[in-house]
Amino acid sequence: MIGKPSEESPHHIDEQELSQRQSGPMWSLRYQEEYQSSLGRMLVRFNEVESMVGEILKTALDKLGKSHLFQVNEYFRQKVDKLELASAAFPKWPKVDYERLRRINSWRNELAHGHFHQDPNTGDWQTRGVHKKGSKSETITPAEIDKWTEEVRVAYGDVGQLLPYVWFDELDEERPLPPGASRTPIE
Repeated sequence: MIGKPSEESPHHIDEQELSQRQSGPMWSLRYQEEYQSSLGRMLVRFNEVESMVGEILKTALDKLGKSHLFQVNEYFRQKVDKLELASAAFPKWPKVDYERLRRINSWRNELAHGHFHQDPNTGDWQTRGVHKKGSKSETITPAEIDKWTEEVRVAYGDVGQLLPYVWFDELDEERPLPPGASRTPIE
């Protein structure tokens, strides 16, 4: 029968043979490479978000006359908290999903500080977190990391919508507009 695995099929692999193939050196190497690629993509995307959050926070604090509150070496979570607070002073700015930023930060920490290893007894690949005391190893697959990367991509777009508001001054009602300009934004 086409499309269904059966013992008569020349492509049939029983569970024992599949298990042996998946624990073999070539499968292990491919899995490691897949994991590393997924991890790299996620971390690169996260770094883009982290950089943008820092840039926006610095500019927002400058506009508020509180530039002394910006510290380059702060943790990402601290910058997100400060940006959420600072953005309250700019009611015209788009709303950002700050919970998503905190969530992707915890994923990033789990991956960046976790230990990726193969269990010698089962052959399973696991990522062990180092932040949670007594935490059990858990399996984080490349497919799961790719889903997290998509969330990071969405967060990048979410934070990116703040850039025009940060780069340009708030409208000063006292200042005359240039010829042809309107006080009402075009939707």
